[in-house]
Amino acid sequence: MNVKGQLEVLQDVIHVYEGLVGENEIRGILSRKRLHYFQAEIVFKNGKGRWGLIEVKHQERFEPPPFEGHGLPRWQLEARMGFYKDTGVVPYLIIVEKPTGIIYSKDMITLSTLDKSKFFDTNGTKPRRIFKLSVFDVLKKGKE
Repeated sequence: MNVKGQLEVLQDVIHVYEGLVGENEIRGILSRKRLHYFQAEIVFKNGKGRWGLIEVKHQERFEPPPFEGHGLPRWQLEARMGFYKDTGVVPYLIIVEKPTGIIYSKDMITLSTLDKSKFFDTNGTKPRRIFKLSVFDVLKKGKE
């Protein structure tokens, strides 16, 4: 990459950083006012005119025990399902798996109603809900 290209990339990084600084300021204000919020990665409108919300995770596969899977913090699942109940906007979980590049997807309505044999909750300070790989749809088969 030439110097001009490197400068353009640096300017893009600076703009992203400035946006993050502003977002952090607003999150602080909301927190001090004790307002419930979450930050959606992507909000989209499908071909049928319905809105959706996407939570994106770029993560390695969870390894057994008890099974291979992917997941997210439980509070995120609960917050997005609360948003769905209030608005009718369907939340989706999309996983970009490291290092394979496989992309998994599933709507959180389905994920939140699965039989307990298809998920488990981790414990600790940041509990996560992990779902079996078999519950996800594969959007992209990964690096070839």
